[in-house]
Amino acid sequence: MGRKNDQKWLGVEKRKEGQKGQIMAGSSEKYFYPDNGIMQRVYSTGFRSMIAWKEAKILAASIFRITAGFPQDERYRLTDQLRRASNSVMANLAEGSAMPTKDHRNAYYARARGSTIEIDNFCELCHEIGLLNTEQSSMLIDHCARLSYLITRLMK
Repeated sequence: MGRKNDQKWLGVEKRKEGQKGQIMAGSSEKYFYPDNGIMQRVYSTGFRSMIAWKEAKILAASIFRITAGFPQDERYRLTDQLRRASNSVMANLAEGSAMPTKDHRNAYYARARGSTIEIDNFCELCHEIGLLNTEQSSMLIDHCARLSYLITRLMK
């Protein structure tokens, strides 16, 4: 398979002149030509439409913002652990949504829920040792509880 065919198979293709920022109807997907000249698929369904994934994304963004203020000596310890766990939740929800059977999906969702509990645990520890104030800790722990509930509902 040549480069052109690889790009077409991946849903990436150069736009033609005059197709700047257009959405084009395909057979089952829509294609969008952004300003960089690359054709990209726009999916109307999938993990991006999942409420749990959207909540996980908000949680991950919050964790990245909050941990940016952690001391430098915690960079490869709690900071890294919190960030990796938040990324794991999003990734497992996305990957699980594409699995063919309910058992396969539930395995990924269970890992996502486990990572959510891990975040909850580390937020409690960070509050205890003074890296998080009460407001930040409460916000993150409440978000974890809400996300854990949503993931559990996905598994039913």
